[in-house]
Amino acid sequence: MTFHCKVEGNVSSKWFLNWMKMEKKAKINNSSRIFVIKNETNKSSILILKSTVVDDSGIYCCEIGDSGDSEKGSTNVTIWEKPYVAVNQTPQYVNKKAGFNVSITCSFSSVANASWLNVTWYKDNQELRNPHFQKTRQKVILKLLDVDVEDSGNYVCTIRIRNRTGSGNGTHVQIKGGF
Repeated sequence: MTFHCKVEGNVSSKWFLNWMKMEKKAKINNSSRIFVIKNETNKSSILILKSTVVDDSGIYCCEIGDSGDSEKGSTNVTIWEKPYVAVNQTPQYVNKKAGFNVSITCSFSSVANASWLNVTWYKDNQELRNPHFQKTRQKVILKLLDVDVEDSGNYVCTIRIRNRTGSGNGTHVQIKGGF
């Protein structure tokens, strides 16, 4: 997101141009995501917000002036979050013989903080009690160990991050008796 601010007309040699976020009432400085670029020659400035997040919402103000006078211009910025958690569950089908292990993966993405992650696994629409799974940053892997015919069914993961929820598209597991 880029904002431009430019001085029009004559100003003294002691002119200034500052960017502020009104909620903080403090001058905006460069950071890893925010860049303020000033051009002394054409008396202008650019404010760049990279990888915006909801907290970047607010009123941004450009203040221009010199030792005697100043003018302000502002714009209101609203950043919306994705209201859901996108979940991709793989594989779609598993056919194994009894005694083997099965892994089902749910990859997910959300703008919400994943430290608030809650995972629920279902088999045939019933919540699994104490499922064995691994969590990484944006992936959850259900481990079915030493499977038996009774492990056959439809498995679905549900990922909840704060107040956002997403579900996988399901994995049909078919276990055949061992010979």
